[in-house]
Amino acid sequence: MRQNSMVLFTAVLAIASKFSQPQLYHKLLQNANDAIRTAILEPIYHIGVVQAICILVCSCFVPSRLGLLRDELRHVVQIGNRRLTIRVG
Repeated sequence: MRQNSMVLFTAVLAIASKFSQPQLYHKLLQNANDAIRTAILEPIYHIGVVQAICILVCSCFVPSRLGLLRDELRHVVQIGNRRLTIRVG
């Protein structure tokens, strides 16, 4: 993921840090927002930018940590499945 979309990788790191490294969450979230802002202003047309925005927006509406983790893992699996389908198909 990091090689294909640094924006998406940064967003996933930010959300993951919310649970594993809470002291880094705000800094990583700011980095993810800055990366998205840069991608929009340049403009960079990449599905990873859209996925990063979706991950960050959806993470704001999940009330529990367990629910957020479950949803983020499901998103990552779905993204991986789509990428495999696109490459194979």
